[in-house]
Amino acid sequence: MDNRRLPRVMMAVGLLLLSLPMAQVGAKPDSGPDATLSAAAEDFLRGRLNQFAITVHNVGTAPTEEIEVFSSLPGFFTYVNVGPDWSCVPQGPNLTCSHPGPVPEGEAAPLLTVSVEVSEQAPPSATLTMRVSTAGDRNNPNDQTQLRIDIVDAPDEGDEPGEGDEGDEP
Repeated sequence: MDNRRLPRVMMAVGLLLLSLPMAQVGAKPDSGPDATLSAAAEDFLRGRLNQFAITVHNVGTAPTEEIEVFSSLPGFFTYVNVGPDWSCVPQGPNLTCSHPGPVPEGEAAPLLTVSVEVSEQAPPSATLTMRVSTAGDRNNPNDQTQLRIDIVDAPDEGDEPGEGDEGDEP
């Protein structure tokens, strides 16, 4: 390229850049709804009804619409029911739970509490992977979480507090 043309090319590029829309410095773009989730559970007992809880937050800048939470349950968990404000549909090992929304920005949906029966043959632990979805959520990296649950033997009926204590004192 001829060095004499370089200043004109640079000027043309500069003018082109100036004509493009500029974002305001420090302005937060309207990201819309952004659902995230976290989950918690105590140790599960084999042969018993157990629960895990899922919290869905809207960390976005707009309310959510309907929220769906997807999870796969291992074969040794049997879905039993869900707490209020949510509905769940089991399809084979998959569980889809829905909340009608909306969830305002910065707020949490009602707690999603899922009850499952745990098989006597369950292994020592299980890891559940859960994913959340809502219309307009474009921040996919924060839409998934995992929950590791330790599974232990249920105490014998005689080992329950207050059971079998009669006659133990002199």
